[in-house]
Amino acid sequence: MILKQGDSSDDVKALQIALDALGLYEGALDGDFGPKTHKAVRTFQASRGLTVDGIVGPITWNALLKPPARPPWPEPRCWPLRCLADGRKPHVTSGHSSRNPSRSDHHGVDLLYPYRAGDPPKKIGDSGRTPSWWIPENTYSIAPFTGVIVLASDSATGERAWLKHPSGWNAGGFHYDRLVVEVGRQVNIGDPIGLVGDSPRGDDPDHLHFELYLGDIVDDVRHGRYPRGTVDPELMLATSPFLPAQ
Repeated sequence: MILKQGDSSDDVKALQIALDALGLYEGALDGDFGPKTHKAVRTFQASRGLTVDGIVGPITWNALLKPPARPPWPEPRCWPLRCLADGRKPHVTSGHSSRNPSRSDHHGVDLLYPYRAGDPPKKIGDSGRTPSWWIPENTYSIAPFTGVIVLASDSATGERAWLKHPSGWNAGGFHYDRLVVEVGRQVNIGDPIGLVGDSPRGDDPDHLHFELYLGDIVDDVRHGRYPRGTVDPELMLATSPFLPAQ
């Protein structure tokens, strides 16, 4: 697929949403490849050392869909959910906004386990739309690395917590039914953070929404800004080990 100025399609809208998620596009998300989209593409290409021609071909698309990590990742680290007692590992079931353009405000990933016949019946999947994913009752998320809790509060989608590593990386967890940490608490890798629960809206079943952020998360929240993750957390998760069930 190649997109250029003058094109109009849903693919162009997906492009605009991806550029908007990176803070490069300020126009309407209308699917029309106009001057603002062209400028944003050129700015993005220049920032990644690509040929600056304003044309979105395979190389530019690949750079958009796989934004660069900002190493060093915290070491040691792990997934924010443990394996189940039967060995099942958590999976990413819904991706970052640049790869999930239908949800432009979805800046992290949703984590669930593969569902198996015989699991206790309950509402499962992403908003109940798929029978493929599931999470047991009384599942706790864990600290993916050592750090200090810098934010622990309620929100419209359940309780949330942000953990800060000395390197400046922050890990955010959302949709908790109950937190077991408070602001200022030092936690070690693998320590429990909170009980994963249903969203108070009632339309989302149990799952953990996980984000990464580089910078001062507390200052952003204090000023009313929604903390957009600065990098796709799946990039870190892809190289992070799983901890076994306890």
